[in-house]
Amino acid sequence: MRSLRHTVLFLLLACTFFSCKKPSNPLGLEVQPEYDQLQAALSEVQPVSMFTVYNDSTYAFNGSLKYLGSNQDPSFGRTDVGLYLNANLAVSNLTFGTQAQITSAEIILEASGLEYTGLASTIMNYSVYTLDSSLSTSRLYYTNTTSLHNTNSVVAAYTGSYTLIDGKVALRIPVDTGFAGAILRDPAALVDNATFQAKYKGFYISSTSSNLNPVSAPGIVTLFDLSTALSGLHLRYKKTPGSAEESFRFTFTGDAAVRFNTVKYQPNQGGSYLLTQQIKGDTSLGNVNTFLKGLGCTIIKVKIPGLKSTTDSSFVSVNRAEVIFNLDESFMPSTGKYEVPPILTLIPLDQNGNESLGSHSYNVSNLSRYNGKYDSDKKRYVFDIARFVQLIMNGDRKNYGFNLVVADPDISKVLVRDLYQNRAVFYGLDRLDLKPRCYLYYVKMKEL
Repeated sequence: MRSLRHTVLFLLLACTFFSCKKPSNPLGLEVQPEYDQLQAALSEVQPVSMFTVYNDSTYAFNGSLKYLGSNQDPSFGRTDVGLYLNANLAVSNLTFGTQAQITSAEIILEASGLEYTGLASTIMNYSVYTLDSSLSTSRLYYTNTTSLHNTNSVVAAYTGSYTLIDGKVALRIPVDTGFAGAILRDPAALVDNATFQAKYKGFYISSTSSNLNPVSAPGIVTLFDLSTALSGLHLRYKKTPGSAEESFRFTFTGDAAVRFNTVKYQPNQGGSYLLTQQIKGDTSLGNVNTFLKGLGCTIIKVKIPGLKSTTDSSFVSVNRAEVIFNLDESFMPSTGKYEVPPILTLIPLDQNGNESLGSHSYNVSNLSRYNGKYDSDKKRYVFDIARFVQLIMNGDRKNYGFNLVVADPDISKVLVRDLYQNRAVFYGLDRLDLKPRCYLYYVKMKEL
């Protein structure tokens, strides 16, 4: 599986960006000959069946926007999001002076806006561990990678909630002054960034020891911006006992900066019976509800068996293939902040059940037509998979089903499954008025 993922990732990185242009005709009739447009027919393909599966890991991409925290969702269970990162020395030949003494030190992470899930006032326990091995910008990491740190080496800890620094929401974790003082008195390690990181390899921050419950203390998972002038490892010191206090910041950015999330998802820790039983294999419960969660936690398997190639002598021109998933808002908690994903992706599978990415999946030059964005007015997601269905009708592709995932459908971003942490619950086939549907708009044309 990983070899396939690596191949897909290579192709992904080789892709270039294309501009998007919204189609003027919502039914996509502009793709067929003008004389056929009035002959377009509509049919509803039934059924669209769905069920939820657990996803053990996904790529953990290196970036400056990263999550951290723990949350116990009353429908989805518990999610613990850890953070690996390294400190970066932006100068060369740094010296603090032979008499310098550490006064305090802390890791500061600045929140990125108000992007969080849970309850901000929850008291959380944060622990910071040192790493046993250096982080590399050339290595691929996964969200289930948790063996790089020393579990016996805690150099920082904090119990509490967020604070304000100059009007900015931030998490402040005090660092052990013995550890910070060792850096201060180690000029050999401060020659340059490579030398510094060879000795001080980085940190792992975790909140797994936080005591949570889904009502009064559901916890919080927050998106932090590690590229700001506030985020970093801050050392405060005096050059001499009588001098004024000064400070120095090791950044979390730079050419050698590595930052990635780990995700430990436990749906059995308070999750809905409908979710946990589907994960155990009872796919029939997907007819009631399906559960989709970001950070690569869950995937929804979608089957539309009515999509098949034509068997008569007519050529079918597919104008639009509209797949609709309706949100079940009854699963939105009354306590805390929980939001649905801003966008989803519906990805065709191959004969081996693997995701099949490419131009047949969606029109990468016209993402507005493919859609996948959340419709807040109608509480639903709509996809136009006409390009893929046309290949099926032509007999050039076979229908092996789809994965519905929390990801941006842009081909340059679709593998980044740790970009959104949001969650959504959908109605299944048992809800007749809001069940998932697929509508085909097509024209049958005579062969020449």
